[in-house]
Amino acid sequence: MIYCLFSRVSDTVVEILNGLRSYFDKALPVMLLYKEERGQYADNVQEDHTNITPSSIYGAEHLLRLFGNARSAI
Repeated sequence: MIYCLFSRVSDTVVEILNGLRSYFDKALPVMLLYKEERGQYADNVQEDHTNITPSSIYGAEHLLRLFGNARSAI
């Protein structure tokens, strides 16, 4: 019983984190980057054909910007 409950919670957490990562990847170039950072994004993500996602490059600072923007949207 405990294992089944933990498994469902674990699956839910994984699903939430995957959704957050997907939202971050889509929101980063549109609303999270400062003007000075857009050139770096174009060089590292847009022009690279190795399927690098923004979430594998950008970190906590940009994630905090996402949470800050989400707060104003609520």
